[in-house]
Amino acid sequence: MYSTIFRKVHFLGTTSTPMRLLFQRRQNNINSLSLSQSLLQRAESFSKRYNEIVSILASGKEGSSRMSDTKSLSKELSRLAPTHNILSEYRDLQNEITSISEMKTEAESISDDEIIKECLEEMENLNSKLSRTESSLIESLLPKDDEDYSSDALIEIRPGTGGDEASLFAMSLMQCYTKFSQNRNWKVEKLQFSKTDIGGLREAVLSVASSSSPHNKYAADPGELSPYGALKYESGVHRVQRVPVNDVRIHTSTASVAVLRHDASSSDGGGVNEIPAAELKVETMRSSGAGGQHVNTTESAVRLTHIPTGISVSIQDERSQHQNRTKAMRLIHARVSEVQREEERRKRGEERNELMGGGERSERVRTYNFPQDRVSDHRSKAVEFGIDKLLDGGDLVAVFGEGLRQMRRESLLKELEKQYN
Repeated sequence: MYSTIFRKVHFLGTTSTPMRLLFQRRQNNINSLSLSQSLLQRAESFSKRYNEIVSILASGKEGSSRMSDTKSLSKELSRLAPTHNILSEYRDLQNEITSISEMKTEAESISDDEIIKECLEEMENLNSKLSRTESSLIESLLPKDDEDYSSDALIEIRPGTGGDEASLFAMSLMQCYTKFSQNRNWKVEKLQFSKTDIGGLREAVLSVASSSSPHNKYAADPGELSPYGALKYESGVHRVQRVPVNDVRIHTSTASVAVLRHDASSSDGGGVNEIPAAELKVETMRSSGAGGQHVNTTESAVRLTHIPTGISVSIQDERSQHQNRTKAMRLIHARVSEVQREEERRKRGEERNELMGGGERSERVRTYNFPQDRVSDHRSKAVEFGIDKLLDGGDLVAVFGEGLRQMRRESLLKELEKQYN
């Protein structure tokens, strides 16, 4: 493109006024797409630090504890790399636009509408690329929650008000989350599960392990959301309105969902913040309910209580006491860790992400209106039709999740603007 313009620019005449006005409007569009100065300065500081780390690692001057310094610097380098690379692309595009603008100015001086048209077409293409690159650059500057890309999830699902209808809907939600996870090659395990006599859900706790987790054999893309990152906005109260098969009136029922982080590197519920044995009370007992002679005559059920918080977990689904204890450890670790995170957040004066459901399962996040075949999200105000398709195919999480993540990004961007202005 450039060589063609350079060859023609020496043989052409002046441009018409309409062409000049068209160019001016598009140039104004380019200017309007530019980053705010505060965010651009933040990107420049990231890039500068990136180059500093590259120089340090190349020179071998990490410090006395070289191995730990190298690891720390490499991790920081990896975090800064996206901003550095995108900023470099952004600058390259700006330079290309400047070059094309200069060529167009020279073409105008010798009056050739053909080359001016080619310049404008090229600038329109570059302008589009610049807009996309700018969006990517802004995205790279937003604070990232590492757990969105590294944490597995535990999903607790329980029916709320509404009796049988609530239990049937809770079962539909559990099946939806299972389908969504399996479609991504994530491993789904039932830590706790019990049904009602009519096939509804009494309660369930699902463990969802990502592709990179030791609980799963598949390889993962490090840029993909982890189970926790993908599912966390499902936390809260889900309300359903539909007509039961044995009635003619619309009934309103609810199901509560809580999505907890789970350390993907832990195989038994442990991890970075192990729960000291002295803080746990361990009880064993015989399992109750159906299960056969073996289940009801051996002390395979396990109850764990975290003494400082009073959090208690009981698991009796497996025939082995060891297996039940392992499941119970994973669940109580997730619950205790969530309480500790909330306490740390409160001490720092941080507000809970308003887009995530309340920790006490008290916040209504979504309504499923079956007579109108409509799902409404009360946080994003988004509405989708086709309830059965959304639930049966597992598309529910992806459809509403992306909109909620976009709202979160916009909120973070506003916070950044305030911070750097």
